[in-house]
Amino acid sequence: MFRFYHALVFACCLFLAVPVHAGLLMSSVSAAVDPYCTTNASETFCEDMASTTDCGTTSTDEACRTTWTETLAGTGSIDWTTAIGGTAICTDMGDNAVRLIQTSQDAANQAFARNDLGSSQATTYTQFFFRIESEGLGDLQYHIVAQATNATNWSAPAWNFSVFQSNVDGLLYTRFFHGATTDYGTTALSVGTWYGVRVKWIANTADTGRQWWVNYSGSTWTDEGAATSENVSVRYIYLSGIGQTQRIVTMDIDNIAIDTTNMPGDCAR
Repeated sequence: MFRFYHALVFACCLFLAVPVHAGLLMSSVSAAVDPYCTTNASETFCEDMASTTDCGTTSTDEACRTTWTETLAGTGSIDWTTAIGGTAICTDMGDNAVRLIQTSQDAANQAFARNDLGSSQATTYTQFFFRIESEGLGDLQYHIVAQATNATNWSAPAWNFSVFQSNVDGLLYTRFFHGATTDYGTTALSVGTWYGVRVKWIANTADTGRQWWVNYSGSTWTDEGAATSENVSVRYIYLSGIGQTQRIVTMDIDNIAIDTTNMPGDCAR
């Protein structure tokens, strides 16, 4: 397999992005070695935020992290060197996570990042871990945690995974949009707790193999149901809310792995 790495861009507003070179804003000191992407070295893509060093287009595993295209506006912010907070769900999460902060319920203060896999993939197996540090969602509102698309146009996703606030009990739940269908998770989420997500995606409307899972605790992955599909392949992975789904949220994401043949290996417990 090959990993794909692309130039980091900081966007000064919603539509304008300008390149920022690694080393100008990023520390050159590496964090402690994190084995997650070493044990998942055969994956198509793997990112574990293990270092403060942005390695541009060169991969050296835990010596540096991949590069992303950022879109920032107003007081929205992204920090790639946030210390792991809360109780880590995995023992190989290392020292760092990426923190994305959206400070208003519109694009004026948004923050999201995009990574390009290099080519469109008809079949993808995606795994990542996230925690909500704080949130200001109202009833029936949701905020995207991660999204897969086949274009830089966010409005045509293969799938997106969100946190959603119920109007029945006021608690947060997982929300999974796929094709033209929206499903909801079965277990309430807690602010400050790490959770895992898995998505098996096949861009073929005749195939019934699509599925999504949530790791609510321990090493158990809860099967949250099958996913319907439009014929949408995956090339770009987005982190955080985009489009019309921005909400006031601070969240951390770590240990992102994508493969085209098998589900990435679980994190160490």
